[in-house]
Amino acid sequence: MSREPQADSAAVRLAEADLHLAGQIATRLKRRYAWLGAEELKSYSLWGLTMAAVAYQPSHEIPFADYASSKGLFLAIDQMRRERVLVREDAGNTPRFVRLPGPDEAGERAGDIADARCDPPQRKAEIRDLLQCLMSRLAPRDRQILRMHYVQGRGFDQIGRLLGRPARSVETHCRRLITRLRDLAARLWD
Repeated sequence: MSREPQADSAAVRLAEADLHLAGQIATRLKRRYAWLGAEELKSYSLWGLTMAAVAYQPSHEIPFADYASSKGLFLAIDQMRRERVLVREDAGNTPRFVRLPGPDEAGERAGDIADARCDPPQRKAEIRDLLQCLMSRLAPRDRQILRMHYVQGRGFDQIGRLLGRPARSVETHCRRLITRLRDLAARLWD
């Protein structure tokens, strides 16, 4: 039986300083799990925020608010699953690789996967949350390279000049980072 990590006073102070994040986490949970009550979701959000504060390591140079908004969400979902508030249908009998249902087969519940039929702002929020989670697992320098290319629209030659590396090396590195993000996403769904 695994024990839950205990929140020390420093972690509690850190969570209290950014308590507004619990409300944001609860709002995102409400979009996904509309059948659960707001107070229940707020409770799990506070728990997720506190556990994110326990796990937070300032040496990784990620601002706590950025870290806790995604980590707290996933910790809250994990806790709801542990307490059987959320139950994956036929989780024990699910093969390792499954074909996802098409839009007409999905029925009313599509689970945690972004549903193409939902309204665009919700879909964008879910994709953004997933991308933030995946990007947080990369080194700061790797995140910077991806942001310069995909967000700022800089070319590989320009990034290479800024980093003192050949453009071809930056392009190859960027391709490898995208492959790594895809692998991380695939592991999240397994």
